[in-house]
Amino acid sequence: MKISLYHDGAVGVDGLLFASAAAAESTLRRHAQRALHLAFEAPHDYNAIGTLIYMVQRLGLARGAGAGAGAVIPGEPVDPRPAGLPLARKKRLTFWGAHDDDDSLPLDVIAGRKSVTADTVEAYYQPYGPFGDGSYAPGELIEVYDLRQRLRCIIRATKVYTIKCGAIPEEVWRGEGFDSAAAFLQCHREALTPLELHDEFELVTLHFALVDVIPVDAEAP
Repeated sequence: MKISLYHDGAVGVDGLLFASAAAAESTLRRHAQRALHLAFEAPHDYNAIGTLIYMVQRLGLARGAGAGAGAVIPGEPVDPRPAGLPLARKKRLTFWGAHDDDDSLPLDVIAGRKSVTADTVEAYYQPYGPFGDGSYAPGELIEVYDLRQRLRCIIRATKVYTIKCGAIPEEVWRGEGFDSAAAFLQCHREALTPLELHDEFELVTLHFALVDVIPVDAEAP
């Protein structure tokens, strides 16, 4: 278990990079809520997450008291960012497509037809490669890539919350570009096969606003 504090205020937790101690704590608390439901099956996971939250809280307090990068909290390795390494980049998101040239979802975002995306709780909080960070939090600026790894636009996360498949809010299915909750559910059942999206099955919804559009020819992969 390793926690790092960088010169720009970013916090690293076991290889995951957060913009601040507060952002790290918020994400860890969401993990803890999920782990609590599974506590009888994997109590060690919940205990480990609780320990991380405690450590991140202490790290944030230390920074607030004037302990900059290089300061050490007993029992917690805190490493300064190596010289020359740029500040923490924006998070990245890649939308699914039927094939590598299918950029319909980024185009929907750019056209204003899409302002919400949804995923399983487990998948939402996991990175999925160099162009997909996961764990998107409200207020964060996010780079949107297509399957050719081209930057298409910048969005800002406005809110994140969990829904149940048996009670899909209108702002979710409309924000995803569907004309009904049933159409939303049918699409996600097909996309998430073989998972069974029963009424109690939970999805995390990311709501966002378009900030900037990147001309596709101006951005190399």
